[in-house]
Amino acid sequence: MIQVDHHGSGARARAGVTLLELLLVMAIMAMIFGAGLGVFATANNDGALVESALRSGMRAAQTSAQLEGLPAALRVEAGGTALVLHTPRVRGSWHMERGFLDGDEVGPSTQPLGYRVGAPQSAPGFLGQGLDFQGTGGESAFVIPVHDSGEYDVTEGFSIGVAIRPTDDLDATIWRLGDVAGLEYERGGRLSAWLVPGVADDPSGRRRGGRVDLRLPPGSVPFDRWTRVDLLYDRFEFRVLVDGFPVGILPLGDALPQIKGPLVVGGKPRPLQGMVDELVFAVYERGEPLDLPHGTTWVGAIPSAARFEADGGLDRRIHGRELVWAVITADGEQHSIKVSAYGAIE
Repeated sequence: MIQVDHHGSGARARAGVTLLELLLVMAIMAMIFGAGLGVFATANNDGALVESALRSGMRAAQTSAQLEGLPAALRVEAGGTALVLHTPRVRGSWHMERGFLDGDEVGPSTQPLGYRVGAPQSAPGFLGQGLDFQGTGGESAFVIPVHDSGEYDVTEGFSIGVAIRPTDDLDATIWRLGDVAGLEYERGGRLSAWLVPGVADDPSGRRRGGRVDLRLPPGSVPFDRWTRVDLLYDRFEFRVLVDGFPVGILPLGDALPQIKGPLVVGGKPRPLQGMVDELVFAVYERGEPLDLPHGTTWVGAIPSAARFEADGGLDRRIHGRELVWAVITADGEQHSIKVSAYGAIE
């Protein structure tokens, strides 16, 4: 039987966040982002409100990144008049524990359930048991019907991570997500990831654009050894990580189409000759816009976003060594927020 965990991404993602910090951030988010325009309608100090909104929004994005172990952002939208959180949320993880029979499904009734097709077997894995595809036929697969659940809306982005151990150096399918994305193994330890974003002028993400491929160099995945591989897309970039290190990055910002098929591990045309374990699926969510007080203007160019990495530090490829946001409120006062490369918010 396969165990399913839908309660987050584990202790590693929670490192660096105390319970008190989390409670404070949640309280601020509830008061500021939950109240929206009503806050500004009843307040007289626009400067204090703007600083609080910027600071609490950045802390909320930073805390989400640390909790889920994935990048998160505070976006600036509507011509600089609104703040929007763009944060990840782990929806499920499948640990491949214990043997299971064809068609058996395991997990809470409210979540998509994984089942085996063909002959993959349970065997010692990355942590505990794993799923072994060695010697199985071309149709052997592990199938999760995420397309049947509204909880797995990938329009704003997603992340799928899995531990793999190739035992034969043959071209193979690791997984595919409907006709939206996939990850493949190629001879020589090369990885090939692909994505089909939506059309740029269709914000709903329902129309499909051209396929985007990201191929990694030979030797990216060691032969006959466990390696953690994550494919991430968050409308900032298309990224592949190997054992936590980015090895392929492509800037990309379009919404994704709605998925119309299941998440399939292995399967046609060639399942991975090897083992898989510790499959984790996260989706990105767009928060409700928070409008800044009327008359607020930005000093210099209007920023697009503040993006935080999984450790809580700034994304240095976007922001460099520090990030400074400055605004002028309707009373003519200037207010600024500074974030260091390591995530200190001042």
